[in-house]
Amino acid sequence: MTTRTRWVLGIAAAVIVLWAFAAYSPVLVSRFISQDSAAKYGTIGDMFGAASSLFAAIGFLGLIGVLLWDIEERHRDLKDRREARRPYIAPVISENGVDVQDAGWNGVTFQVGIAVTLKLENATEEPALNMQITSCIHTLPGAPSKVETASTSDTSGAPVWPKDGQEVTVSYVTSGGVAESLLSELAEGRKLLIPFEVAYQSLNGTKWISRVSYEVRCDRAPDKSILSTVLDRSQQERIRGDGVGDANRVLMTPRAVNDSWEQVPG
Repeated sequence: MTTRTRWVLGIAAAVIVLWAFAAYSPVLVSRFISQDSAAKYGTIGDMFGAASSLFAAIGFLGLIGVLLWDIEERHRDLKDRREARRPYIAPVISENGVDVQDAGWNGVTFQVGIAVTLKLENATEEPALNMQITSCIHTLPGAPSKVETASTSDTSGAPVWPKDGQEVTVSYVTSGGVAESLLSELAEGRKLLIPFEVAYQSLNGTKWISRVSYEVRCDRAPDKSILSTVLDRSQQERIRGDGVGDANRVLMTPRAVNDSWEQVPG
């Protein structure tokens, strides 16, 4: 029995006791007052009539309170049921899931294309519907070269079933000074930040949002050398998916930021 139920039962019992006292109090009074003198106390009956009305009103208010509490309890129960049936989508980047697919000079403009292979993992028994992925990529706060955000959004209409996953590719394409700054950060071994936000629905139509942020950096020395070469306009080199010339593609190492995982109502 919950505390709320105990309070409701206590108030109801108190109202019943007071009501009974008001109803039977004339009988109790007649035992101590003679018939002849009872007429002198006619106003007492009027008082008890008023008291009966008062306690009737209190009882009615108590009934309204019980109904309101019951409605609140039903709403709480409905909310608990919805949350118990909510899916949880975790956006996970694989170990080699971030790479520079296209980078180089196009005349006087520098261009960069970065691709992220993102797996949407469903960690619950409930399917997730109508997913929409929103993300961006930018330098970390306090970085030597602070740049504007290059963002992208990808919508996936297929549901993600329980204990299953779905892979999507999120692409970031930018040019000009922003592109040079992003690639310079990677060539120097500094980190970039990629926050993800995945919006989706459960079967009952409740909307949810999963969030997580990743830090990515270029760790391998050969990859850093490739990026530096591409940044040098005089070299006229370009990354085209599989790297510069015979080199492998330029990969970055992702790491989820601590305490960045969360799920909130949509």
